[in-house]
Amino acid sequence: MKTDDAPAIEVQKLNFSYSPGVKTLDNISFTVNRNDMVCIVGPNGGGKSTLLKLLCGFLTPDSGTVAILGYDPVTARPKIGYMPQMSLLDPAFPICALEVVLQGLVRRPATLFLPTAGKKRAIRIMAELGIDNLRNARFSELSGGQRQRVLLARALVTQPELLLLDEPTAGADAEVQRDFHQMLHSLRGKMTIMVVSHHLQYVCGCYDYALCVNRQLHIHQLSNRDSFNWDDVFDHGMRKIEHSPDCDCIEGKI
Repeated sequence: MKTDDAPAIEVQKLNFSYSPGVKTLDNISFTVNRNDMVCIVGPNGGGKSTLLKLLCGFLTPDSGTVAILGYDPVTARPKIGYMPQMSLLDPAFPICALEVVLQGLVRRPATLFLPTAGKKRAIRIMAELGIDNLRNARFSELSGGQRQRVLLARALVTQPELLLLDEPTAGADAEVQRDFHQMLHSLRGKMTIMVVSHHLQYVCGCYDYALCVNRQLHIHQLSNRDSFNWDDVFDHGMRKIEHSPDCDCIEGKI
């Protein structure tokens, strides 16, 4: 298969363990087509963030294969935009918002100077996300929603074909969640998007389907069938995950 025809993500019989004999991910297989918008849900410790790190090539599988756009993850990394959990970052680090965005263009620690075109692209993306006025603001002084947009800009500045976001709205209020998912919706069709969500039963309606991860993986469709109008709470489209009886991702959680 030509790489141009390859799926965005193809995972076959993937196994991974942090400790011998204790599987974090067990025999996972799935395919994500190009330009799909997918969410990953599951309980804490179920392996969601681990799966994203394997897709980025930050971790190596014990067995099985991972292909990104027809390449191995390390080779494909320049085509991947990755937004880690905000809780993993030190907001007090003395750096301005534009410098955070420009970090996305630094591929090697020894890279000291960035092309002018890259800086112009970073400024353009910040403007598109409505944070152009924050270029010189210290990252530590930004609100949670502003930091969220800065980190998204850092992931987008590489012009990725695959965008991976790890719990981008965790701890955010309803307004920030709404605004963020509106931004995601504006990116539909421009790239493949995979988002780890901390919601187990409901996700934004912009996603095509859900991958439920709790050591093993189940793929579920999304439905609008629900007796409670979540739009009244979140002020943006929400859809219910159709968990099947064999899905253990939410066992004892809801």
